[in-house]
Amino acid sequence: MVENTNCCELGAYLRLHRAKPGEWAAALQSLTRGGETRLSAERAHFSGHCLAELSTRLGSVMYFWAESGLRLAGRKGPWYTLALIQHGGVEMATDEGGIGPSPQLLMLPPDSPVDLSLQAGFRGLVIQLPPHLLTRSRMPTPVMQHGLRPWLEHYLFESQFFLDHGHAIAETERLLRRLLDALNEGVVAPAPPPRQLDRRVVRAIDKMRHDRNWEFQLADLASCAGVSERNLYYLMKAHTGMTPYRFHQRCRLIRVRQRLVDCQCATVHISRYASDEGFAHPGRFAALYREHFGELPRQTVQIRRALLERVAPLEALAG
Repeated sequence: MVENTNCCELGAYLRLHRAKPGEWAAALQSLTRGGETRLSAERAHFSGHCLAELSTRLGSVMYFWAESGLRLAGRKGPWYTLALIQHGGVEMATDEGGIGPSPQLLMLPPDSPVDLSLQAGFRGLVIQLPPHLLTRSRMPTPVMQHGLRPWLEHYLFESQFFLDHGHAIAETERLLRRLLDALNEGVVAPAPPPRQLDRRVVRAIDKMRHDRNWEFQLADLASCAGVSERNLYYLMKAHTGMTPYRFHQRCRLIRVRQRLVDCQCATVHISRYASDEGFAHPGRFAALYREHFGELPRQTVQIRRALLERVAPLEALAG
C-alpha cells in the first residue's frame, strides 16, 4: 500500500488513492478528455494505486503509481500523450497483434487505441498536450528521447519543492513549453545537471515527511540533521527554497489532502483532519490549502465525489 504520498512526485496534487475500479475508469475518462479506457488488475482492489494530476492552460501532467500489475485498454482522448516510464516495466500491443516492451519515453497520438500492461511497482509521468499547440505530430526520435528524459526527471525532482500553487503552475508551464518547442522544432535544449541534496537536508526532510507525530521544533530538527539551527535554516532555503517551518507546513497540508482524497464518508470532517495536523483555525487552514493547491479543501472532496457519481455507467473490469 502506498503511504507517505507527500514524498512522492506530484503528491501535492493527489486525485485518487485507495479508490475502486469504477472510480479509476471515471477518472481516466475525465482526465484524458473523454477517452474510453477499460482496466483489469491483478487484484480486485486498487488500494495500492495512486494518481496525481495538475492541469494548466498548456496541457496537464499526471503521475501514476501502481502497486500491483494493471492493464489499460481502450482508446485515447483527443490530446497527444507523452509518457515517461520511470520505474517498472510496461508492455504494449503491437500493430501485428503481439505484445512487446514499450520504449521508456513514448508518444501516443489523439484518439489512438491503447493496450498497455503495467507491471507491479510501475511509476510514470504522463503529459497531455492539446493538438492545436503542436504544429508537427512527430514521435520522439531516440536522440530526442535522450534529450527530453533529463528535462522530465528534473521537473519531477523539483516538484518536491514547489513553494505554492502559483509556483507549481509556472514550473509546469515552463516544462510544457520546452516539450512543445522540442516536438515542434525537433531540437532539445540541454537540461540542467542532476541536483543532489545535502545529506543534512535529506535527514531533516525525512523527519518532517515521515514522523507524523512530531511537532515542529527547529532545535530538535537541527539536532536530527546534525547541524546548527542557523545552518539548517540556510541549507533548507538554499536546497528547497523554503524555510524548515514552511516545508513542514507543506508536508502537513499534503497529509490532510491525502485524507480528504481517501475519505468516502457521507460527512467529511475537514476541520478535524486539519486539527489532527496542527491547523487550529479553519479559516486560516482553508486559505493555506488554497495557496498551496489552487483549490479549497471542500473542492478536493467535491472532485472525488464527482467521480463516484460517474461510476455507475462506467463498469470497469477487475480480476
